[in-house]
Amino acid sequence: MEYLYRIEHRGSPHHAIKVDATWHLVEGSIFDRYTTGARIDGAPSTGNIVQGNYIGTNASGSADLGNSLSGVYIRRAPGNLVIGNVVSGNDGFAGIAICGNAGFCGGGDAGTQGNNASGNVVRGNLIGTDAAESAVLGNSGFGVSIDGAPNTVVGGPASGEANGAAAAGKK
Repeated sequence: MEYLYRIEHRGSPHHAIKVDATWHLVEGSIFDRYTTGARIDGAPSTGNIVQGNYIGTNASGSADLGNSLSGVYIRRAPGNLVIGNVVSGNDGFAGIAICGNAGFCGGGDAGTQGNNASGNVVRGNLIGTDAAESAVLGNSGFGVSIDGAPNTVVGGPASGEANGAAAAGKK
């Protein structure tokens, strides 16, 4: 696994980080005021982990400094993990968007979306809240959107696997 270490990223007309390869770890970063916080793109992009980041907030996870689109965007990329992040304050389609279609994300029609983003896992994230879960920061669109991504797992039964979510579309 290749490790990508980032301290803090601020504003750009592009993605804070884009992964288009296998087995990368994106951990302990702050992604705010970009187009997209973390983007994983393309069929070869599998086995990547986005973990322990502040995506759309400040370094303490207490203030909205949202990205203009989604916080995490997985497009046509199967088998990735999004775990233990604060994903709040983002102004686009969703805090976390996973889609299997090359040209369009959203709408909820898995029959027309393709299935090129199968088997992703979204666990233990705080979506739309601050890091302390004491204030609502929201995301402008959905908290999590999944299209064309069969066998994607959101949450889980073990302690710490559930996602905390608040105020989707309420920013």
